[in-house]
Amino acid sequence: MIDVRMYGSLGLAISILAISLAVGLKYLLSWRLSSFLVVVLATMLAYVPHELMHIAVARRLGCLSTYTLDPVGLVLTLMSSALPIKIIMPGYVIVSAPYYDSFTKRRVEAITASAGPLTNIAIGLGALFLQLSLMEVFSYHITLILLLLQVIVQLSAWIAFFNLLPIPPLDGSKVIAWSPLTWGAMFASSIGLMLYSLF
Repeated sequence: MIDVRMYGSLGLAISILAISLAVGLKYLLSWRLSSFLVVVLATMLAYVPHELMHIAVARRLGCLSTYTLDPVGLVLTLMSSALPIKIIMPGYVIVSAPYYDSFTKRRVEAITASAGPLTNIAIGLGALFLQLSLMEVFSYHITLILLLLQVIVQLSAWIAFFNLLPIPPLDGSKVIAWSPLTWGAMFASSIGLMLYSLF
């Protein structure tokens, strides 16, 4: 079991609320509380595994790691509730690598950075498969479940895409510095998933 310190757990809870407001504020404003709760659940299923996988992989590689809130990122995430494009960066995983060799350190950082977006791509594909299967069987008679799966797919795809942008300090900058080919495959996958979920 992954040990996340108390302030890390609190940070994750605040992050979930911030992302849920950024994505689902329209549901709250129109008093569609059940739809907003669906967004909260989808956020938990898309965002938390991303961060926990960073922590798990970092610790597996012998690093110290924990989740922490980023005040600037948190404000930007909340502000994006008024924008069509969502900024999802309320916090991040701090990784302390006990390696002094720059080659090994870059490798560890790249593997750790890859873990989050890869998790989102896997979650997004799984939710998409389940969504298509349920639509085939039940048509649109299970609206909230289909909404949940749709939000999970879109949110997972967006989190993967956003984090894979090759801009420091995002995950993409670490992955592309280590292996441009790996980064390209992951980035293309996130774009494909995002476009499919939208159109």
